[in-house]
Amino acid sequence: MKKRLFAALLLCCAVLSLCACKGKDTTDTTAASTALPVSASTELTAEPTTEAPTTTAPTTAKPTTTAAPTTTAKPTTTAKPTTTAAPTTTKPTTTAAPTTAKPTTTAKPTTTAAPTTVKSVDLAALSNRIIAGNGIQGAMSLDKSQLTNLYGIAQSDIASSGCFVTMAGSFPDEAIMIEAKDAAAKNRIVSALNTRLNDVMVQAQNYDPEDYDLARQCKVITSGNYVALFISPSHAAMESAFRAAVG
Repeated sequence: MKKRLFAALLLCCAVLSLCACKGKDTTDTTAASTALPVSASTELTAEPTTEAPTTTAPTTAKPTTTAAPTTTAKPTTTAKPTTTAAPTTTKPTTTAAPTTAKPTTTAKPTTTAAPTTVKSVDLAALSNRIIAGNGIQGAMSLDKSQLTNLYGIAQSDIASSGCFVTMAGSFPDEAIMIEAKDAAAKNRIVSALNTRLNDVMVQAQNYDPEDYDLARQCKVITSGNYVALFISPSHAAMESAFRAAVG
């Protein structure tokens, strides 16, 4: 469409130029005819030269070649999205159940036993009080050597003693009170006195049932390192006096 309009405009310009040229030629010819005498004018009237109109070929402007559209660059291929690794599910750390520490049991303070106060008893004086308190007649004291001969007690095991015997009656009185030097000596003294008691019970069993029953009631008693044996009808009173003294 643009090309046609352009060609029409060029054609119009060419026609206008031609008309302008013809008008000028006519004006010039008229002026010459007026100047000359009529006779001359008649004679010299030249035949009008018919000038062939110059046909100006319309110049058809070559259509401007529109530059080929720039090839749109191929769209950059968007890189495939990186596949995000599936999130590693971290197992929740199992919190160990708090260990309930058992309260440390404070050891009860060891109660130190109060040191045993060793009573110092005068066994010879105690023997005299027992004789007097029980109305014993004809009592004879026994020393360490006699204790060895009669009961088999070693003198080295004896720290102190208070002993007596009587010869009156069918069942003579025997009161043996000994303080042993140590625990081992005490055990030996206890064994010797038990042997003596067994001998008395055997003799009484063969001689008099009543004396035998009485002998069975007697026993060896101890308190600390003190040991005693009372073979007598009054044995209960004698034992009581001994316990009270050494206890």
